[in-house]
Amino acid sequence: MNNFYLFWNGILLYPEKDYLIGSDFKLNILNENITHDYGDHFYAFENINQSEGCLKNRFRQPIDIDKKKIEDLEGITSNSYALVFYDGKLVFHDQYAPQPENGIIKFVFTLEQGKYLDITQLIPSVDSNLELIYAGTAIYSSSYVQVQGIDPKNCYLVFYDGKLMTEGVHLTLQRNLIVFKNGLVLDVNKKLVVLRV
Repeated sequence: MNNFYLFWNGILLYPEKDYLIGSDFKLNILNENITHDYGDHFYAFENINQSEGCLKNRFRQPIDIDKKKIEDLEGITSNSYALVFYDGKLVFHDQYAPQPENGIIKFVFTLEQGKYLDITQLIPSVDSNLELIYAGTAIYSSSYVQVQGIDPKNCYLVFYDGKLMTEGVHLTLQRNLIVFKNGLVLDVNKKLVVLRV
């Protein structure tokens, strides 16, 4: 279950806190704040591979006390990339620093008790499509952004301002180009992360 990811309106949900999946594979929403009205959208994927070329979940649980670091995370280094979600939103990598020599990730902000943290390590391989192809800000205040390597034949996870943007709902993909829909104009101060999966 730790490698199953369910997003609601771009926010990562947490099993047993926000939802349960029954033996009949029916999704049961536990969090009364999660609506499923017209315009709400869910996005789910499961990472099957647990070796190379995969997303490997390393930490998924509520914070027990206020703190600024998470321990026992050997293998995540400053050269490897991780998807870090705090309270359901992707945290950009300038907000934390891995210390591989002691298996610690330190954050620049305080992790609050009761809020959920999810840390997923990217483990690429030459045989997989998995690759972080962009992490930064939009160059221009526009409804589109040029990203080298975008190919509409492939699948991507696109995060803007910490939220997952769904293809067909929020954006369309063209070669080397992401076009945002619904009148969204990118803020050059907000972060954009594009991961090919």
